[in-house]
Formats: sequence, C-alpha cells, structure tokens
Amino acid sequence: MSHYKLHSHCFLTKGPLRSIIVDLERRRYETIPCDMHDLIDSFKDGHANWAAILDPYAHEDRMVLNQYLDWLLTKEYVFKYDTTHQNLKPVPLIYESAFLVDSAIIDLSSDSKYSVPKVLAELAVLRCKSLQIRDYDGYHARALTEAILMADDSFVCNIHVLLKATERSLALAKLLLTSPRVSSIVIHGCSARLISDLREFSDKRLTYTPTLVTNEACCGAISERYFTVNHRCASLGLFGNTCLYKKISVDRFGNIKNCPSSIESYGRLQETTLESALEDQHFRSLWHITKSQVEVCKDCEFRMICTDCRAYRKDMSNLLSKPLKCNYDPYSAQWSA
Repeated sequence: MSHYKLHSHCFLTKGPLRSIIVDLERRRYETIPCDMHDLIDSFKDGHANWAAILDPYAHEDRMVLNQYLDWLLTKEYVFKYDTTHQNLKPVPLIYESAFLVDSAIIDLSSDSKYSVPKVLAELAVLRCKSLQIRDYDGYHARALTEAILMADDSFVCNIHVLLKATERSLALAKLLLTSPRVSSIVIHGCSARLISDLREFSDKRLTYTPTLVTNEACCGAISERYFTVNHRCASLGLFGNTCLYKKISVDRFGNIKNCPSSIESYGRLQETTLESALEDQHFRSLWHITKSQVEVCKDCEFRMICTDCRAYRKDMSNLLSKPLKCNYDPYSAQWSA
C-alpha cells in the first residue's frame, strides 16, 4: 500500500477559486487547483492510502489525480510514507520573540525636530532587532551616520535605509554600507546622472529609483512582489499582524505610533518615551490582528505570505476592513490595475 505525506516545511492555503502550496525551505509558492488542495489535504497526516483515495473516482479522473501526485513528488512537496517515517515530527510554525519590540521605523524630513540619538537609546533599552530609517528630504546625513554608529553598539541586527537622492547621497550610502548591520539602502528621487553613477557602484545592498518618496503615504502597498515566503512570516501570520507585530514607530513630526501612517498617536517623543507608549493596551492590541480576521483577506489564498496594512483601509471606520492599497480580488483571482 502506498501512503504519501506533505513535507513539514510545506503548507497549503485555500482560496475561493484556487489555492497555493508554499515551500518554506525553498522560499517559493505555486498556485494549484482547489481539487489538488483537497487531494493533498486528504493525506497530509500520512494515514490515507492512495488506492483508497482513488477508488471513488472514474478512470479519467484517476489519471488526472495520478498526474497531480507525480507533479507533487517531482517538486518534492510530498514524499512516500512508510513505517520508517513513523517517528518523524513536523516542524511547528511557531514565532517566538523574547523582547517587547522586534522592529522600529524612524521617519525624517525637514519637519523633524526630535533627537535621533534619543530614539536609538530608547530602542536599545527595548532590545529592538530591526530598524528602518526613512529620510524624505535629504537633510539628515549626520543623523543617519550617528544612527548607524550607535546601532553598531546595540542589539540592532538589520538596518534598512530609505535615502533621498542628493549630490552627496552616493558618498553617504558608501559610508553607511561600511556597517555590516546595514542590510539595504534605497536611494529615491534619482536623476539620470546619479543613476548612471550608481550603476558603477557594485553592492547588492544598494538599490535606487527615480520615484520620489515625499512622506509616509508611500507605505501600505499590497503586491505580489511584496509577498514574503519564509518561516517567520508564515508562523507570525498565524497569531499576529505581519506588519505591526511588536513594531513601534516615530513619524517625521516626532509622534510615537504603531506605524508612521497611522492616525492614532501615543504621545510626542519630546514629552514621553517609547516604553511608556508601549504600556498602552490599545497600542499592543493591533499586534494581534491576523489576516484570518480581516475582511476579504481571510478568504484569500495568499493570506499567509502577504503583509497587512491597518493604517490604510477600504473602510477607515472598520479596523478589520480590507487594505486600501490591495488590488487583488480572490473571488475572481484577478489583480486590477
């Protein structure tokens, strides 16, 4: 008798018209028919016999199901199960974090009057691991440099920088990239000349775009290119918000928020601390809104690999409304322009 089992690093998500199979080890996903989803689901525990699964079907349908199985085996999404696998334990999708804050966003513009070192010092106390700094106007070369130097002596492991294109932005980017903690730099608002200069500078961490990012409204876009296929995102998505969980932000005016695009503020940095803002129960309640609660998203086949946005919603009066900047309709399986 032949038995088959889904690899523990793979999982299925079903939508109204189609499903997806996700391979966390290879960091890829593929769309599949819903009847293939049901087929895999029928033997995911390893106890269903293949012959018994095929028995109710007509000959033509069995041929199709056997083709499905061959494809799944070739892709290594499933494996043949026998007594030697009885003690295999699946890899659990569990996301654990020992600290109160995992990530932070600092926004800077010509309107910014707050102290960046103060923010970095408070994030160090909170043991923040990931930091995004977004410079909209190009006035903060010194603050960026200070932030990188301070982060080198902190718990921050990954720093992502959004940098406004200026005459000195390439030199500044090269300086910032000397820190091993800088994971990426995006230079925005690039001229044709600067783009030409950047092409001669080879560093995979540095990218550039002619698009000018002037404020926090750039945030919240939902797109296939932003899908994240890894263990962290999949496990976090089971119980937390894939964008806001254990995140804290300071907008360009110094307001402490879940996200710089959020309407709600939990005090100004000049008057309170990040730690005090985190004590607000409403601040932390947003961490636990999952895709399975959000309208439309809860039915979407991409819900376990997609980010979320509670700052920009179709219905701003409804905290669980579909993200405003998502143009995918799972009920037609179509992306609109």
